Amino acid sequence: MTTVRPDPVLTDRAQVDVVEEVVTSAPLGLRFWDFALDQPVRDGLVVRARPSAGGQVTTARPSSSGVHGFLSLPTTRAAEQGPMADFDDETAYDVSVVDTRGRFVPMGLTVAAPVAGVQPPGLPGFFVFSASTRFVPPGFVGVRVDLRDETRPIVGVDGEFAAAAHAMVRVETDDDIWWGQADAHGRALVLAPAPAFAAPSDGDGPLDPTSQSWEAELEVRYEALPPSAFSGVPAFADIADQDVATANHVGNTFTDSRAVDIEYGQVLVIRSPGRSDLLVRPA
Repeated sequence: MTTVRPDPVLTDRAQVDVVEEVVTSAPLGLRFWDFALDQPVRDGLVVRARPSAGGQVTTARPSSSGVHGFLSLPTTRAAEQGPMADFDDETAYDVSVVDTRGRFVPMGLTVAAPVAGVQPPGLPGFFVFSASTRFVPPGFVGVRVDLRDETRPIVGVDGEFAAAAHAMVRVETDDDIWWGQADAHGRALVLAPAPAFAAPSDGDGPLDPTSQSWEAELEVRYEALPPSAFSGVPAFADIADQDVATANHVGNTFTDSRAVDIEYGQVLVIRSPGRSDLLVRPA
C-alpha cells in the first residue's frame, strides 16, 4: 500500500505542499510453506491467477519475505485504488503454483480477490509438498514410492500400468503424521525430520544414528480427480479430498495400509512384490 499525505514535505531543495492523497492496495497476497522443512518458500515459485469464470492470466510478484502479491487483476483494478478496508465484491480466482527449481510438486488453488491480508488466514501459508527428485537433507528421513493404477493397464505393454497421478501418501509414526504428494507421473516423496532418537539399550555410550529406526504405518489416498483449471496443475482441495485406496503390499493381496520400518540415513522405497513400483486401486 502506498500513501501520500496532504501536508508539507521537506526535500533537500525546497518545501513542497502535497495536496492529494493516493492510496493503492494489492488485491491478493499469498504465502507458501514448505511442508517438510517447516519454513516459508521465498524464491523459485511461479504463481499465476485467472478468474475462475475465465479471463486474463496474471503472474504474482514475490517479496523478500516470501509473499506473492498480485496487482492489476482483471476484476480488482478499481479496488486497488483505495484502502483494503473498502474491499468488496470478491471474485473467485484459480491459482497455479509451479516451482522452477524442482523442489515441489505443482499445485492449484481457488481463492477470492480482492481480500485484505496475506492468505491463507490462520495458517503459516499454503503447504507445498516435496517433489520425488528432491534431495533428502541430513537429519531427515524419506519414503519414496512410484504409484501405478492397477485398474488402468497400458495397452500393448504387458504388466505396465498408468500412473496413479496426484495421489497422497500418508505415513504415521507414534509421534507424528507425514504427507507426500505424487506428481503427474505417480512419483512421490514423503520427507520429514527424523523422529527423536532412542537412548542406547545399555544406557551407556554415545547415540549411534545409524542404528535408529522407527515403526510407521503407510497408506495411499487416490481416486479419479475432476479436470483442473490449469492443465497438469490439479486443485489441491480435490487432491486432499481423496479417499484411502488399496495397494498391493504382500503377495496378490491389496490392503489399505502397510507397516514399515524407517531407518535413519536410508530412504525407504515402497514396492509391490516383484516390481519396481507400487500397484494401487483407486478408492
